[in-house]
Amino acid sequence: MSSDRYDILQKLGDGHFTLGVFLAEHKDLQRTVALKLIEVGPGVHRDDLLQEARAMAALAPHDNVVQVLDAGDWDSDTVYIASEPCTDGSLDSLSSPIGLDPATACRFTSDVCRGLEYMHSEGMLHLDIRPANVLLSAGEPKLCDFGLARWTTNANVPSVYAPHAAPELLATYDGSEASDQYAMAMTLAHVLSGGAICSMPPDPPDPRLWKGWDPLGALDINIPAKLVRVLKRATSYNPTKRYKSVEEFKRAVDGAAPTTSFLPPRNDSVESTDGSWRIEWSSKRGGITVEVLCNGRRKNRMGIKGADDQVFRRHMHGLISEFAAPR
Repeated sequence: MSSDRYDILQKLGDGHFTLGVFLAEHKDLQRTVALKLIEVGPGVHRDDLLQEARAMAALAPHDNVVQVLDAGDWDSDTVYIASEPCTDGSLDSLSSPIGLDPATACRFTSDVCRGLEYMHSEGMLHLDIRPANVLLSAGEPKLCDFGLARWTTNANVPSVYAPHAAPELLATYDGSEASDQYAMAMTLAHVLSGGAICSMPPDPPDPRLWKGWDPLGALDINIPAKLVRVLKRATSYNPTKRYKSVEEFKRAVDGAAPTTSFLPPRNDSVESTDGSWRIEWSSKRGGITVEVLCNGRRKNRMGIKGADDQVFRRHMHGLISEFAAPR
């Protein structure tokens, strides 16, 4: 058994469908790896696990996909998968409760999309994309956790991670490239909102139930309007209404990404990290007053009368779009 070939150094995490993920060293090769242990049982078949691991190991190295190095039987009841170690955390650990800076979040998403494009070009689907499955290594995001990865010709999975899963995947457990795109968009929305949008979807995934449920929830006012439109299209209930490919989705994210970084909004303001602009607001009788400052000087002041939350958000999305993503 391969348990004799590795020394486990420390535990890295629990994993979603695993007994744990560990930092380990191959005794003979003296190579450090991330070792995932998966218990074989009902619905978790040894041959399927090893087949997918072999497929991922056969892929050429890619900057945005964690490389699988080895796989086999750990003991009579457990399979192991060894991959390159990424010890700088994940998108899940990086994003704060109030959300990740949109410029940074879009840059990470664009990089991850490159890895996902590569998988799709090789005929593989990931089918479990979420912030915890995007690891960071020297600042580079990498897709990991291929326990649900499948060939496009046979994309049936035993289970799904519901908060980020596309409705068609929830309904049939059969995924597609469009399902990966949906999960990629939900991952971006997750890190933008600090996870606030990740409510459980309707069950069953009936279109009549989904009609009254917004998968994006209330994205905060710091999200540029153009980026909100990109996310809404990529999370359409109907897969044919999403972008034609992950590559097209990536281009849309790049085109909507803020060109300057800015801090998550407080209760009364949002500002660029370089101090070039700041937007302040306050409640007044019958509405909201908004002031725009550029380099510390007032540029504009406006009143939004009778503004409810939806109207206020629409105005702020537009202002953020103007200052953070000039075109």
